[in-house]
Amino acid sequence: MLELLGNASYKVRSMFYLLTPTEAGSFKAPGPKPDLSSTIGNIFLAFIFIEFIYLYLIHKQRFHLSDVVGNLTSALCLLMTRFSGITSFFMTPYFYCFENHRMFEISDEFFSSWLGWLVCLLLVDFCYYWVHRLSHEINFVWGFHQVHHSSQHYNLTTALRQPVLHDCVTWIPYIGLAFIGIPPYQYLVHHDLNLLYQFWIHTEAIDRLPKCLEFVLNTPSHHRMHHGRNPRCIDTNYAGVLIIWDRIFGTFVPEYNENNDNLKNITDSRHKIKPAGGLNRTSIAYGLVHNLKTFSPITVQFHHHFYVVKALLSDLGYSKIKFIMFGPGYDGGENSPRLGKHETLPVPESPVNYLENRSFEFGSWKLKLCVLLQMLAQFVYAEKAYKLAKSENTLLSLRMVYVLVFVLQVENYCKIMDSGEYKRGRLCSLGLFLAGFYYWYFNYELAVLVLPIFSAVYAVLVLP
Repeated sequence: MLELLGNASYKVRSMFYLLTPTEAGSFKAPGPKPDLSSTIGNIFLAFIFIEFIYLYLIHKQRFHLSDVVGNLTSALCLLMTRFSGITSFFMTPYFYCFENHRMFEISDEFFSSWLGWLVCLLLVDFCYYWVHRLSHEINFVWGFHQVHHSSQHYNLTTALRQPVLHDCVTWIPYIGLAFIGIPPYQYLVHHDLNLLYQFWIHTEAIDRLPKCLEFVLNTPSHHRMHHGRNPRCIDTNYAGVLIIWDRIFGTFVPEYNENNDNLKNITDSRHKIKPAGGLNRTSIAYGLVHNLKTFSPITVQFHHHFYVVKALLSDLGYSKIKFIMFGPGYDGGENSPRLGKHETLPVPESPVNYLENRSFEFGSWKLKLCVLLQMLAQFVYAEKAYKLAKSENTLLSLRMVYVLVFVLQVENYCKIMDSGEYKRGRLCSLGLFLAGFYYWYFNYELAVLVLPIFSAVYAVLVLP
């Protein structure tokens, strides 16, 4: 019992950057570094459940099922990227630069001290600020990061809506740490803790923290502004853990604004959380300036890059280099600033027009349960495949086959959410196909047949 409580305490403290230097230093042991972000999934789900109950009972808000499933599916897609082995390639330059070109030899004792812990926190967080800022201010890189902003809602599941290939560009600013002499294990631990910290700030359940914390830390209040599509919210509050970087570099904008200058009130029955302190809380509309109309993972992940390629193949009328390297709002005008003119951006509609299909969102619970069963199956088998790949070093070709089948399944249930319609024969056939595939892939285990066969039977006997 004590071991179980200690493990739970470790995971929860990881989410708030409350590990000690000794605990972080333990990751230097031989063997692969524990992947913190993929070992605390149960803690994520517990926090999501608590947030759901609190918002529903206290503020009469409810989660939109389509959005939650879309967010969790993005998390699954990220797991599939790691499963395929693509992301591990991007650590190679860091290891090379540290081993061959570091300027300082820093002792392990330094990194085991609180001073070393603080230095690493500051350096990694500083780099994260610039990684995040460049992800918004360079059109090509925004194509990856926009995935995280494409939800029209803001709750803890939004934190899990992640791009699958962001790592192919975001490793570059961190290379400076390798030249300084920050060991890879320290960088990786602090990078994970930095990202884990940002999970709990994706919520509307917390209004504001005490002023001393709001001044130093990135909080739910600050990060809500970052996720807004109101003109005032665009290109603000890039912080990971410490909001001081935004204050220093001029990108900080508070959620609460005493003058309420030029803010359009977004009336929405979901937003019943009352502002504190007598100030005016910005009524924030979340999502992209031009929102998507689908939950298709392929479209969500790559639609902006499709747009960029199409634009580059056409006659833009201005520099294509600027189109790629300037902000997504840049229009090529003679006096257009690098990031575009925020004042010309469309003001969010009032009330907010949510894009979930109403026939699915407010329709039969039986169809919703069908989608949830399919997503649950993907979670179960994705985790199983991930562990199998780590323990038996599965061939890359087999991993890619699994990824293709995974994409087929998630595209199927996301299409149901988009249209609110289904084809019974298609669901049954897909369930039987998946049963055969999993039975083969997982070395003929009978247990893996249960979920896909149950889904097929459910489609035949239960769905209206």
